[in-house]
Amino acid sequence: MFAIIFIPILFISGIGLIGSQLFQQESRVQPFQVAIVNEDPTFETKMVIKQLTDNDHLNQLMETIQTNQTHADELLNKNEIAGVIYIPKGFSGNVAHGENTPVQVIGNQRRPLQSQLIHYLLKSAADLTSAAQSGINTVNDFMVENDFPKDVRKKELRKNIVTYALHVLGRGQVFEEVKKASLFQEDILQYYAISFFILLLMIWGFCGQLLLSSRINQSVSLRLLSYGITPIHIIAAKFVALFLLVMGCSLIIGIPLIIWMELAPWSFVFGSILISLVFSLFFLMLESLFQREKVFLLMGVIFILVGAIVGGHLIPTAYYPSWLEQMSSYSVNAWALTFMLEIFHGEWTSSLSHSFKLLLLSSCGFLFISILLNARKRRFL
Repeated sequence: MFAIIFIPILFISGIGLIGSQLFQQESRVQPFQVAIVNEDPTFETKMVIKQLTDNDHLNQLMETIQTNQTHADELLNKNEIAGVIYIPKGFSGNVAHGENTPVQVIGNQRRPLQSQLIHYLLKSAADLTSAAQSGINTVNDFMVENDFPKDVRKKELRKNIVTYALHVLGRGQVFEEVKKASLFQEDILQYYAISFFILLLMIWGFCGQLLLSSRINQSVSLRLLSYGITPIHIIAAKFVALFLLVMGCSLIIGIPLIIWMELAPWSFVFGSILISLVFSLFFLMLESLFQREKVFLLMGVIFILVGAIVGGHLIPTAYYPSWLEQMSSYSVNAWALTFMLEIFHGEWTSSLSHSFKLLLLSSCGFLFISILLNARKRRFL
């Protein structure tokens, strides 16, 4: 019993310890290339692009390529760049007059993380530009209301476009360097904490069923059936024992996890109950299909390994090839992981509802197959 509870914890903890070393590195994303198509070759846009290309911190992460639209599209189609930044003609002039001309950003769908990084970079630049515009317009409106001469206002406006903007952007520097422990670290930690918790529930369900199988072998089951005990009674007894075992084990990890990740307790308990129910019924069905202990052991290990990979426990499914990502949509592990991640948002979304229905239907299917297979045993007595 001790081994069933703590060996899976030690195994998952070892994986987590190795993975945590990756989170402590400053950069975990492989360097990538970004194409810049500048249709507005003015001093202002060239200055901003130069600051972007000369920034040592950004150069550790990405390399910029200045090219034309045709070549940029070609590189994007070949998956050689993570995205394209397109600066339209007249951009700097419109910004100087307070007109918000959008900069088009085309991300590479085959590189979702890198595309998101480019998006955040441009969004940050847009927010800073908006702040600079507000400061410039405030000074200009003040001078208009106080009847400053037109030539003075024009001269001051030109000076403010440079000095005020650079001050907002970092006191004389276009980019201000702020060192963060790790980009997306909180979300990644929550993802893998919940992911490994679900994987532990699956392993506990398998080990618990293996323990029950060794206690109640086939001959005992047949004897119970001959005494008039129905398959439903046998399945119910096994399920209650296995479910209580898995839920009891889940409290060992669940309570510290709730405190550490500051998760909603009732949402976590509800999700744990549902997933424990699914995995308990799944391994009851598997034991009914493969009654020999060695075969059940082999098939259980195979299903755990396949579920861990296809379900996205080790690598998020968004980074899988299209065929493997499609396969994950039919995985109970993927449904369980989606359900647990969505349940903490505080809203009953369509994705959460879909995962909930799939898990319930799976449970009913596993239960029906288990009863059917045990009923066949009774007919052959």
